[in-house]
Amino acid sequence: VSCTGNTCVTSQFVVDAPVVGLNYQCGTVNDVTDSTGTVVCPDQSVATFSLQGKDSKRSITLGTYLVKSKRDVGRTATKLLVSITPLDLVPSAANADSLADVVATPAVNIAQLLESLRSPASPYSADSPTSRLIIDDATKEKINLLVANVTAADLTSGEFATKVQPILTSLGVTLVSPAETIARFMKALQAIQAGFYFSNPLFISGI
Repeated sequence: VSCTGNTCVTSQFVVDAPVVGLNYQCGTVNDVTDSTGTVVCPDQSVATFSLQGKDSKRSITLGTYLVKSKRDVGRTATKLLVSITPLDLVPSAANADSLADVVATPAVNIAQLLESLRSPASPYSADSPTSRLIIDDATKEKINLLVANVTAADLTSGEFATKVQPILTSLGVTLVSPAETIARFMKALQAIQAGFYFSNPLFISGI
């Protein structure tokens, strides 16, 4: 079920690039981020982000985010694109001095997991202006190999690394290191903060 109507807010979920194939639920909306990482939810709804296979036997819950439109000085909702990153799913990370700060660790863990599960068809490229972080259906089907669901608390504690091992083993991959994850994530955050990162339905680009 997709969001329709004037109250919908369009956002974009970003790690080092827009994330494609991420499940999200907000109110009655139950959808998946599209080819530009777009998230469309009712204004002031709470979006829960996760990864799940087609039959949803198992799931990996990343966290929640209060969806709200950007507003101008007159408090009028605007059409500006809202960027959502793993930091937005971790309230304590708002007080972090850097991504290396312990309170930002859960956000780095979320980014680390997504980086590790990205499709080999869309490998990381530091210099590509049209890269995407794609979680494809084949990878999401491996989520059913989990012994139990992975929760947001597991990502906070770090226990996710052990729990997702069956998926990584099946895919023949290992977790991207925290240091590499931070390096990739920081480049996107710097671009977002500088206002240079944007997307539209036709393309993704970094200026």
